Amino acid sequence: ADALAAGAAAGVLGGPVLLTARWSLPTTVRAELVRLRPAQVVVVGGTGVVSTAVTDAIERILPTTSVERLAGVDRYDTAAAIARVAHADGADVVYLATGRSAPDALAGGAAAVRDDAPVLLVPGTGVGGGLPVAVSAALATLGPREVVVLGGRSAVDDATLASVERLLPGVRVRRVAGATRYDTAARAVASFTSVDRVYVAVGTQFPDALAATAAAGVGGVPVLLVDPSGVPDATAGVLRRLAPGRIVVLGGVAAISRGLESRLAGFLAE
Repeated sequence: ADALAAGAAAGVLGGPVLLTARWSLPTTVRAELVRLRPAQVVVVGGTGVVSTAVTDAIERILPTTSVERLAGVDRYDTAAAIARVAHADGADVVYLATGRSAPDALAGGAAAVRDDAPVLLVPGTGVGGGLPVAVSAALATLGPREVVVLGGRSAVDDATLASVERLLPGVRVRRVAGATRYDTAARAVASFTSVDRVYVAVGTQFPDALAATAAAGVGGVPVLLVDPSGVPDATAGVLRRLAPGRIVVLGGVAAISRGLESRLAGFLAE
């Protein structure tokens, strides 16, 4: 959940997202940090999510790098903290998604980067609804002209939209949603045109798409979701419309099989 909000922020700030284990820094991540040699590393989430053993390891391998932690009392507070740092001067557009599941926030991540917008998380439907205090405060501080709600009523209920409208009278609040996560992802990238490539990840798991959000956003290209068993109609429709010259398949063959990869290749521009 913490990385859902961090993906858009990283893209806005021009940096990548790397994933870590809770108690240790994986060898592959360690090697990538050494290769990148960043001036700053932002660790997202509290010590219960990313332990001090991880931050200590980063400081050992990058002794001149600033290591900062952004964390709140929960995932909603953490997302708000990320937004305040990445958008210190406010934002014209804010994306809102449930923090209880990943697909909707992932679907809007690249679009949020393109719009220079943060992604804030809300509890969504069936858990009291409404806006957490941290999210209300972030919205008031950001001062957007538009709030884009990702996902249908089963993800973010109308009570949450009503809370946003009361908090920000006169601000346009619109919902981007489809019947499935694949439909929602397709609608979230409806305004993308003339892209040279697209990123495709499996929609039943989140890590692969999560890591690509910042990269896709910086490149101004969308992230689309597929089912392990095939290419959903909504995704196929976007691929036909965009006719990209390159499709970047995220994850190994256990996530997206060679057969599915071959089907995706059929959507490439001739």
